[in-house]
Amino acid sequence: MPTRRFYRLFLLTFVLYLFANQTQVGWLYVIVSLLAGAIAFSWVLNRRALRSMTVIREIDYQDSYTEGDTIEISLLLNTSSPLSGQQLRLDELCPVADPDSDRFLQHWFIPDLSPQFEINYAIELYKRGLFKFPAVEITSRFPFGLFQRSNYTEGELSAEGLSILVYPEIRPLAKLPLLDRQPAAQMVRPRAGTGNEFLALRPYRYGDSPRHIHWHSVARTGRLVSKEFADESLPGLALVIGRELSETDTDDSAEYGKSKHTPFETAVKVAASIGDYALRRGHALTILDEDGPRGAVTADMLLQYLARVEPDAEQSFEEQIGRVQQTYIAAVLPHPTQNNIDQLLALKQRGHELLAILIGAEVDHTASLENAGIECHNLQVGDDWTKLIGETAWEN
Repeated sequence: MPTRRFYRLFLLTFVLYLFANQTQVGWLYVIVSLLAGAIAFSWVLNRRALRSMTVIREIDYQDSYTEGDTIEISLLLNTSSPLSGQQLRLDELCPVADPDSDRFLQHWFIPDLSPQFEINYAIELYKRGLFKFPAVEITSRFPFGLFQRSNYTEGELSAEGLSILVYPEIRPLAKLPLLDRQPAAQMVRPRAGTGNEFLALRPYRYGDSPRHIHWHSVARTGRLVSKEFADESLPGLALVIGRELSETDTDDSAEYGKSKHTPFETAVKVAASIGDYALRRGHALTILDEDGPRGAVTADMLLQYLARVEPDAEQSFEEQIGRVQQTYIAAVLPHPTQNNIDQLLALKQRGHELLAILIGAEVDHTASLENAGIECHNLQVGDDWTKLIGETAWEN
């Protein structure tokens, strides 16, 4: 790709040629020939730029990555040709960095690889999500800056395919009145029993009821598999995050650089803390979401879901709670609407026990929910929900 310097030199060469043609001065022809040769020579060498190069991106390996963790990232550039490692500019977009920090988009100038060059930097994971690193962009204007070759435009060099899943931040809750008021809340893990709360699948045992055989698993594996249910003495908790799109969610549509300071991102972290509290105390936890895991979830399944969940125009709150079978429900609602409140009141009338977390509400619905016997907390982005939810006792 020609640069501005090329067009200026080309214009100068053309003007000198016109003068030489009019004046028939020999040394002007010599200068024109030298300039034209320099342009052609630069084009040929620049065509070979970035060839025989490889870029390897490596990330500090961990069993799991959580928002707020610090990781090491390294970039290793190699070349087997001295002509392809000269006058390089490297642009690295790091999608897991704070978009307002200087680590989000970094630039390096590399005069000479000879034959390899390594870059290392540390980054704090800004927010949860599934992030795919784009290709490292390398640009060369070797040798005279007349032409530019880039791996993005030429497709010769790539470090694509590397992705990282970042779990949301979890702030341990000291209390959760919705569950603390229930009996047997101090058990350390879910206990199999004869209740109606689905817990897990296990191999069939002699004496199991044929009604509890999971026929889909039998058809897939060829072995008898039985469904196991949680003990009714330890009630299960259904967790739901309102995924309906708001104007804020719709406007923030960029692939990279999304802010974590939004009601929906706060809702995800609140849900992670509530789910963590329930699982640590042995309650069977289920997620009310068509795109979520089925049945009782483990801590890893919860975090996997919360790391990926995004607002969705096709997911209405009414459809989400329509799948509920548990008595106890924790609803975390960013940008709650009056229709959401009406749905919560309807659940209460049907005998459910509810915890409602309203985030970024334009209208205070606390009074109407509490008057109906629903535990309710009104939060704003940046509030410490561990104090507002976990340390504030609530009486039904």
